Amino acid sequence: MATDRSPVSSGAQGDRPLAIALRRLQLFTALLAAGLVILAVVVFARPVPVPSVLSVERLDVLEPDGSLAFVIAGSGHPQAALLDGQVILAGQDEERGHPALLFFDGRGDEVGGIGFSTLEGEAGVTVSRHLSLDGFKQDETLVLVHRQSPEGAESGLVVFDRPLEVGLLDALRELGLSPGATRAELEAVVAGVPPEQLGPTMGRLFGVQRMFLGSDTDNRAGLVLLDGRNRVRLELLAPEDGNPSLSFFDADGQVVLTLPESE
Repeated sequence: MATDRSPVSSGAQGDRPLAIALRRLQLFTALLAAGLVILAVVVFARPVPVPSVLSVERLDVLEPDGSLAFVIAGSGHPQAALLDGQVILAGQDEERGHPALLFFDGRGDEVGGIGFSTLEGEAGVTVSRHLSLDGFKQDETLVLVHRQSPEGAESGLVVFDRPLEVGLLDALRELGLSPGATRAELEAVVAGVPPEQLGPTMGRLFGVQRMFLGSDTDNRAGLVLLDGRNRVRLELLAPEDGNPSLSFFDADGQVVLTLPESE
């Protein structure tokens, strides 16, 4: 009969709404994906905002292994000196309770720094400005310093000789102390060294000052050279009055020659 409907043609007509819905879903999904891609391009193509001012009380710059590379610290967050991952002397962080920039050597050992302090007391203001570089496993070898107090001011470059075969931690152990000992404990041990052995012992373990170039608290510009036992052997001075002198000293600290010779 003309009114009969084929089951096949009936099923095809029933599938049309589903096909339309699927095409709409595919179109929506494609548009959503394109929108996400465009959004990602816009977000990641934008320059990363850089703060014009960064305010922190302490900044630790780290090596890939997590050890310190640089420390920029305010007065309230000092960093103690470290060698082989150990604090050299206990209480150093409190002693460094002033703004500082500390340098490390890529292996976790501190190798110098910059420090500034201004202290007010009953007698007046005491000031220190300090840049130092340390030897390997050792203390300061080169120091640029300015110190000022009610007694006067001195500024200059100081050079130290430090032992190459003995590090700071080894020096402490040779004195019977462990890393992290207090400064009071170190001073007590040093006080027990016989006077005739004090200079040689401390020089062998910790080093000696060998040179000062700058101006002293008497307003004299000069160059001072010392021997390996921390004894002054030569002074070249230019005092405020402008009359320079060159003096040589013997091992007992006595002047053996001064130029120009006195009349």
